[in-house]
Amino acid sequence: MSHSHPLYSILGDSISTLEGYSTSGGEYYKPHLARLSGVAGPDDTWWMQVIRRKNGGLLRNNSISGCTASEGGILPACAPHRIRNLATETQTPDHILVFVGLNDAILYIPLDAFAASYDLMLNRLQETFPTATITCATLVAGYTGTVPDHHPTPLIRRIETYNDVIRKTVAAHQCSLADLAASGQRYASLDGFHPTRDGMMQLADLWMRSF
Repeated sequence: MSHSHPLYSILGDSISTLEGYSTSGGEYYKPHLARLSGVAGPDDTWWMQVIRRKNGGLLRNNSISGCTASEGGILPACAPHRIRNLATETQTPDHILVFVGLNDAILYIPLDAFAASYDLMLNRLQETFPTATITCATLVAGYTGTVPDHHPTPLIRRIETYNDVIRKTVAAHQCSLADLAASGQRYASLDGFHPTRDGMMQLADLWMRSF
């Protein structure tokens, strides 16, 4: 490698956004939310914490609020331009961290459509970046308040059906799986989905334990 640290790119949804670091115009985490969420800078995000703990550097963060993995949703992660934008004009990522699918579950994207799009996304990632290590995460729901409620709500049960698709598709492509959901843990959030600063730390820990 010509660079001293491995380069990481992020393919994600609102959970992985940050103004000034992720795709412009698609940010959820903006300065006006910093006081409420505690997420004020890159070191407060799950992805930068993981990258730093891996002694890496950020190449591109192609995360867009509201995006789905599926072509049946919004700004799908499987779209060719989303894949291409994980690289710059001069550099390609050594590692790609994929954290999408929660919006698919929220929007009731049919499982067969989700599976087809997730498969297409991994095909395109592997074709575009054949030397990159691709790590895909299973989905976890957040909690609100100070104490996690581990009661399996309908959404949590539905999320697990999407996680089954992620596990099978990742295995079929021989990619790396970060099975965050296997821990049974959840993360502190503003609304059940978007992590607070503490929630970002919890997600980063789950990622590190799952690699």
